Amino acid sequence: MEFALIFPLLIFLILMAFVCFEIIRRDAFNNRLSGALSDVVSRNEALTRSELDRMLSAVEQSFDEIGSTFGVRISSHIYEQNGSTTLLWSHNYGDVSEIGNFDRLPPGSTGESYILVELINSYENILPGLLEYMGQVWMIKSSSASRPRLVGVISLT
Repeated sequence: MEFALIFPLLIFLILMAFVCFEIIRRDAFNNRLSGALSDVVSRNEALTRSELDRMLSAVEQSFDEIGSTFGVRISSHIYEQNGSTTLLWSHNYGDVSEIGNFDRLPPGSTGESYILVELINSYENILPGLLEYMGQVWMIKSSSASRPRLVGVISLT
């Protein structure tokens, strides 16, 4: 009799663990992807908006882990003498409305520039009827910053 009472709870906990694992796995994917994009962009001397669009379109089409909402903002920043940063350029791809402000820059010295890649990717609940109270879609954000490798500041045209 006790088993009949505990069994539904055990099934529910197993399904919750599966969904939590999937969210953690998607977050790890986003972190690796933003780091790879930051590294690729930082190895250029100059970029065009069409090059960035082609690269991000290929990324979006290449991975099964890309959700229905996908957006990337790539920007270049330089540190000023007072410790603040100046935005040099920014390029958006996809839905970036939920990314927010540029608040993920690492500490830097005067004159240093950084390429910041901010990424948002959705995860759709695979068990919507059973775990509906947890939400249908989660927005998973990640960011990565890299210093330009070949030049002081990467230009965008």
